[in-house]
Amino acid sequence: MAKVSVENLLRKADLPNKRAEAWHPFYRGKIEVVSKVKIDSFDDFAVWYTPGVAKPCKTIEEDLKTADKSKPAAMELAKTAQDRGLTPEYIIPAMDEWEVFPREAVAVGQQAIKEGIARLKLTRQEAFEIAETLIKRARDQTHSMMDLGYISQAPPIEY
Repeated sequence: MAKVSVENLLRKADLPNKRAEAWHPFYRGKIEVVSKVKIDSFDDFAVWYTPGVAKPCKTIEEDLKTADKSKPAAMELAKTAQDRGLTPEYIIPAMDEWEVFPREAVAVGQQAIKEGIARLKLTRQEAFEIAETLIKRARDQTHSMMDLGYISQAPPIEY
């Protein structure tokens, strides 16, 4: 298999951006999300969404061999928190600290390479550049859609 370059992967990932302008008038938008179940309020996500998030945790608990695949992400999450300075108020990065996600992606990808199950054999640096670019682009696009009113802000969480 020929070596895949970072530039080629990023160029390929940019194709939807180039096609979007032409497709938008034809489709009158590009994204539609439809729930398969009735959602009346954000509380309904506790029923429909949360169990799907909890399932991998239960799988790991039942089969600790699965934990080996999750460990790199957890370790990188902990390293990120350490790098930023642990305090009693700060023990884990928050969801809006997007910089942690490329680091986690690289850690998981490197583990997949180590186990021989990765399709691409990228260096840490190549993987980081791709992950950082794609994640930042997705976040920027999401924020743009929120600014334009296509995606509404989630209500604040009350504890």
